[in-house]
Amino acid sequence: MLIYNPRQTVIITCKGVYEHFGRQEEREEQLVLNWHSPASMHPPTYAIFIRNDLTAKQIIERSKVFAVNFVPFSLALTVKISMAGKPLHLATIDCQKIDCPRLKDVIGVLECEVSNVIPIGDCTLFIGKVVTNVFDHEDKRLFHEWDDRFTTTQ
Repeated sequence: MLIYNPRQTVIITCKGVYEHFGRQEEREEQLVLNWHSPASMHPPTYAIFIRNDLTAKQIIERSKVFAVNFVPFSLALTVKISMAGKPLHLATIDCQKIDCPRLKDVIGVLECEVSNVIPIGDCTLFIGKVVTNVFDHEDKRLFHEWDDRFTTTQ
């Protein structure tokens, strides 16, 4: 286990144009992410790190928006299956202020507009201005320890 674990697990949602073998297609993505953080209180901003080889990276670069979905511990098995390579297909609804889907049954959501993009090695850092903060309900949050091990808050 690393010193900076456990880390809260979120699911990033986005939609937009994705170029695949020279063809452009509209696509929605749901991406399990453990590398994220608040970046500023004034203005409210949130940072996410996405591997350069992922579809979501290209979609967010083009659409300039993303949603950070804070997931309950009850989704641990779904997240494990996704981390093993199976795509997520969780129910979504439209975001309130950005053209992006958000997950339907989550603890809360940050709707973000990209304000800065910084390439960092094998990842890209997206800094998003939080345009709305939706808190749906209190629940135990999902934290990733390492490999396929998860924990929660008490």
